[in-house]
Amino acid sequence: MYVVDTISSGVKPKHPIAMSSISQPTSLKQWHRRLAHCSPTTIQEMEKVGLVDRLRVTQKDLRGKCKDCILGHQTRRPFDDETEKGLEPLELVAFDLWGPSRVQSMGGKTYFMPIIDAGTSFKHGAYLADKSDASTIPAFDTFRARAESMTGRRIRRLRTDRVYESKSWEEYCRCIVLSTNLRHRILLHRMD
Repeated sequence: MYVVDTISSGVKPKHPIAMSSISQPTSLKQWHRRLAHCSPTTIQEMEKVGLVDRLRVTQKDLRGKCKDCILGHQTRRPFDDETEKGLEPLELVAFDLWGPSRVQSMGGKTYFMPIIDAGTSFKHGAYLADKSDASTIPAFDTFRARAESMTGRRIRRLRTDRVYESKSWEEYCRCIVLSTNLRHRILLHRMD
């Protein structure tokens, strides 16, 4: 990850602290911190396979959870169900709503709506001033129009959480189906 120029063979380094990560076995907890909070299982696998030169891990049992990982919600599993494989573009589109942010963007937005096509993993983000249907529906419709014109396909299913349970969203989904003369239904699946 990092190149340290002070290491050369046969010469005592000026900064021995820089060599401590490879000259001494280090605890799994410390490697977890050094490797940007990488999974402890991944670190142990890297040592076992020899993926990192001179990576030696001691104290392989971690007591409790890393405070930074807890604050970053990295210890929670986001989705345990089996994912659908082999989806076509726009067969399943998932979206959510994040916010409000404590700091406004340059354009005065405090909410963010990530939209992901499960078939292609294409990601789109919309920055919003609020979380009202008057903001979220046009933002999603912009994505829909662009994605459908690029792929020549229509959105078949939508997956979201309970943020979008409203009459306006139901009406919007009905209008999409009617305006595109689709035989299939657009369903709002709930993510729990």
